[in-house]
Amino acid sequence: MKTLQDLARVDGMGDISFHEVTDFHAMGFRAKVHAIYNSHFDRLLFLDADNVPVRDPTFLFDLKEFKDTGAVFWPDFWHPLNSIFNIHSQSLIWELLDIPFANMFEQESGQLLVDRRKHAARLELVRHYAFQRLDILDRMKLVHGDKDLFRFAWLKQLSPFHMIRYPPAVAGKVINESFCGMTMAQHDTEGNVLFLHRNSNKLSGVARRADRDNMAEAVRRATAKLASKNPGGRKTPKFKEVQAELKAIEAVPGKTLEAPELDGFPDPVIWTHLVSFKRATRLAHYVIETYNADPEFSKEQNCYGQRELGKNPNFYVQKVADLSFSGLETELRRPDGPREPHKDLSCYDFVPNNASGYCEVEDTKSGERFRVMRHPCNVLRTRVPFRCINAPAFARFRVQAHTALEKSSAHDFKLPNVAASAQYPRDGIVMVVYPKLVPSAFATIRALRDILHCSLPIEIWFRPDEMELAPEALEPLEHLAKNTTIGKISFHPITDPTAKRFVAKIYAIYHSVFDRVLFLDADNVPVRDPSFLFDSPEFVQNGAVFWPDFWHPTSTMFGLHSKSLLWELLDMPFVDMFEQESGQLVVDRRRHAAPLELVMFYATHNPNFLVHYRLAWGDKDLFRLAWLKLNATFHMIETPPAMAGVVTNSSAFCGMTMVQHDVQGEVLFLHRNKHKLTGTKTADISDDDEAESDHEVDSSSIEFDHVVQDLEVDAYPDPAIWRHMMSFDRNSSRDDYVVQAFTTSLDFTNKQKCFGRRSLSKSPQFRVRAFADFTFDGLETELRHFAKEAAEKLR
Repeated sequence: MKTLQDLARVDGMGDISFHEVTDFHAMGFRAKVHAIYNSHFDRLLFLDADNVPVRDPTFLFDLKEFKDTGAVFWPDFWHPLNSIFNIHSQSLIWELLDIPFANMFEQESGQLLVDRRKHAARLELVRHYAFQRLDILDRMKLVHGDKDLFRFAWLKQLSPFHMIRYPPAVAGKVINESFCGMTMAQHDTEGNVLFLHRNSNKLSGVARRADRDNMAEAVRRATAKLASKNPGGRKTPKFKEVQAELKAIEAVPGKTLEAPELDGFPDPVIWTHLVSFKRATRLAHYVIETYNADPEFSKEQNCYGQRELGKNPNFYVQKVADLSFSGLETELRRPDGPREPHKDLSCYDFVPNNASGYCEVEDTKSGERFRVMRHPCNVLRTRVPFRCINAPAFARFRVQAHTALEKSSAHDFKLPNVAASAQYPRDGIVMVVYPKLVPSAFATIRALRDILHCSLPIEIWFRPDEMELAPEALEPLEHLAKNTTIGKISFHPITDPTAKRFVAKIYAIYHSVFDRVLFLDADNVPVRDPSFLFDSPEFVQNGAVFWPDFWHPTSTMFGLHSKSLLWELLDMPFVDMFEQESGQLVVDRRRHAAPLELVMFYATHNPNFLVHYRLAWGDKDLFRLAWLKLNATFHMIETPPAMAGVVTNSSAFCGMTMVQHDVQGEVLFLHRNKHKLTGTKTADISDDDEAESDHEVDSSSIEFDHVVQDLEVDAYPDPAIWRHMMSFDRNSSRDDYVVQAFTTSLDFTNKQKCFGRRSLSKSPQFRVRAFADFTFDGLETELRHFAKEAAEKLR
């Protein structure tokens, strides 16, 4: 109540008054009847608290229909031919109320308009129906709450009222072509949407109860685990019931395909589509289904509407984004509100992920205070410790980035090893390897040289301390370098102790001896000679070509959406575009020394907030972010990645290779990042991608499918995984480009991580082609042969 009282005191809110219901009989739906009966208003618009107009409803009081009748009611989903409340011609309600059967839509009382002066007698009768002592209506389930009491009272006394003639539409959400309606949409007298009654998924402003229950279950499991390891009868430690301790307890993932929201607001987005009844259709064909849309939606979620959109020709579908009130739901879900000082935490307290707020820092010289690290609920990713003690360093990051760039602004600044500008640029390929990647690198280089006849020189960068763990690991590549007939292959150690993991890639590009670099991940193979990229108009004009990842702001597994703390950290506006996949990139190091200097700063700055808060994954987006920050030119390939993999017997597509395109949309790179080549019969190797842990599927929900054909039909130890390719329809909206991450069982592994679609039948925006249809169909066999050859050289 305090929140509403605070709202009433805000300037411009109009007159908001509070009235206590003192009648102890006026509980449940009777409170509504009591409020209308005792209101101080002569003419009133009643609204359920979860019912929001999409425009100012004041005009309703001036409607001719209201002036003529003094009452306007709205229809429910149900009518005598389709009623879940059994209000049909054979119901006992008609005999009980002593009125003839009325063949009309039932009433939905989430909103109603009444002139209390005109209809005092009817409201008195409604009050009698609601409060009559024997409560026969409720006991015999002849009506549901108050919803039909108003029209019954008006019908009983033969009083005029206007019932809106347009049946309710249904606002809801679509996942995998499965629609779940959770909001009743009511119309005005012209048939335009006026009210959105969110009665099946109410706003709470906090994490769902299911999340809290899952948290409690996590505590119980952890306690049980401690008890099982309780030696000598020691007392099992208890969890303290304080907010700061909640950081260590992870919620159990729900068994639903519905993804968490990306904007950080705790309430889910449920208004993506509107299903409406065609006006030229007979009302008898207005049939609303009630159902549970598991597994796309939670089993606890009740749905209304038509689960399979398009199946019922009497209804049509609109995207809410195309309607005039498209932004309304975001405003309703927004957590901004008055400060709650009693919930303030100290700088050393851990902030729960479901809390919204900001850190406050003070300039010790001026005394000025600033709000830093402001974020809504649930913006931070899982397992991210958040404390305001880091706020000063967070705020200084942008200043330090600017300082780091000062040297690159000098006219004579150059990156290491860049040739004089008068010289013709040196072009080449850069790779970074570690022991397990050697078979992949060997196969890629053999393909470049022997199959694609690419003569670009190649730099192989490596960390000596990693290679010491497998002293002979480089031998296959060294043998290749000695025996190649076209193009030089050189080796370059990385000795900088900070250049580990993804920083090694940035270090290699930064220190390369090439002026213009094509960087390739070792497990990424072109399907034709990539030398042409250096002469492409897009590269010549911009000096940089980048490729998109699977993810974009409305479908991201890395949290790169408009509410991410990333934009504040980097001091730049949100950019609505595909994320970057850096398994390949082309950069002119002479032209883009400053952006590469900034990339190096982002990767090596300590403390590294990008890593600590998981605002970016590795190096993959650092290049485009640095270019965007400096307004440097680059070309992002427009065609979203395709996927190479297999179609399972359950019609799922398991993609294990990211397929990237050239400017014309033709396949150019095959990045085998989910099942790397090893040259031996060992467990599959995929990226050690911590981000996937957010999407891992527990063993109870793994799809134990088998592919149609045997994937190991020859003597090569690595399985053939390029049997099909799934591509996105270029004519579809970007919002429809949704790649799913899941785990399945294939013939060669029990738990294969996949990117693709769980159901091709529910993926009309994607098309699948047999790999045999492509000119590079035989490439995988050659790569598997090369990987086996590399492994044999290591024995």
